[in-house]
Amino acid sequence: MALKKIEVLGEEPISLDLAKAYLRIEHDHEDGLIESFISTARASIEAYTSRALIKQKWQLNLNAGYAVARSDEAYLTGDKSRGEHGIELPRSPFVELCSDPILQTEYGEKPLKDFRIDTSARAAHIHFGPSAQALLHGAGSIQIEFVAGYDNDKLPEPLKQGVLMVLAQLYENRTAVNDNPGMTGEFHQGILTLIKPYQVKRLA
Repeated sequence: MALKKIEVLGEEPISLDLAKAYLRIEHDHEDGLIESFISTARASIEAYTSRALIKQKWQLNLNAGYAVARSDEAYLTGDKSRGEHGIELPRSPFVELCSDPILQTEYGEKPLKDFRIDTSARAAHIHFGPSAQALLHGAGSIQIEFVAGYDNDKLPEPLKQGVLMVLAQLYENRTAVNDNPGMTGEFHQGILTLIKPYQVKRLA
């Protein structure tokens, strides 16, 4: 299973002006550095929570046989209102599929129509029907492209405050961060208190 970010669709949840006000900075000569720290802070919280704080397009590739085996046929037929297992779309909140999933085999590519998405849990799960198995003819993979993330005005305040606090941590330790780009260090307890309730737990 491989997950790849294709495109960032939304703007950063923290504006430069808000960041500078939070850091109590009045000059302009570090604006570029602060903007990069905003992105790093946001990305670090996304990595911890498995949530997309801004809208993003993702691509998930996985083994087709495994995807079908994990699917709940009773949910697909409508006999159940909530599916068991399924394939988790590993960024939340789920917004939409970009297109029908694509089955890729040695014989080419085919869109899959026999699927259903369960959004009742913190993470969305997709279930595939037996027609996907019938098309396999051996080994194959499924490619899913989806959009996940919050609109800026819908981002929960604790996550927004968490970005500001990580930003402050990065700025206070900017010499070390400049020597190790992308390094945020460990979250202190105040940050964890804000963001841990939003963490999407991985389930078997």
